[in-house]
Amino acid sequence: MKHAAAFLVGLVAVCAARADLAVPPPVGKKFVMAEYVITTEKAFPDHEFYLVIGGTPKKVEFGPDAPVKIGPNRPRGFGSRTQFVAVSKGAAEKYADAAAFAEALRAEKVSGQAAAKHSFDPMPAIDAADPRRKLEEKHVVERIDAKEGIVFRAAPVKAAPPGKAAPDPPGPRGGGVVAGLAVALAMGFAGLRLARRGRG
Repeated sequence: MKHAAAFLVGLVAVCAARADLAVPPPVGKKFVMAEYVITTEKAFPDHEFYLVIGGTPKKVEFGPDAPVKIGPNRPRGFGSRTQFVAVSKGAAEKYADAAAFAEALRAEKVSGQAAAKHSFDPMPAIDAADPRRKLEEKHVVERIDAKEGIVFRAAPVKAAPPGKAAPDPPGPRGGGVVAGLAVALAMGFAGLRLARRGRG
């Protein structure tokens, strides 16, 4: 029983470690750095905005004359997860300190909280034949909705260079590896249950 528990603990550790390692791109693809620019044509005077990177919020100015930029220089793995979040104006002042506010954001309990449902992948995969080494993706905030979050206007897709395939939309890097490790973890738990039944 102790050996089985130790195996599961080790498997969880491996999952966490592998999820943070660099993985090769899909066949025919390559990873490139990406920068995201978020703009708006209207002001949102009742809201304040934050970039939450790896669970740590940073207040940012945002408005028609103040775009928000999200660059590729971020921690790797789960630490690169970035959210663009709006809260009610002055909401952070209701918490004892920055840590309490960050915890409330993670629990989605901050007044007026709304987030963009977009993956700001720092290293998306594009066609290997595409000559670009860096992508710039622009988004325009259309509205802030209590249910839909921060809603981006549908933006036109930039044409790829002549004779090249259009780049894939950004997505989580190494998702297949993480998914496979999750399956392995599930199988480990299933094996532990079978072992218990066999001893019973």
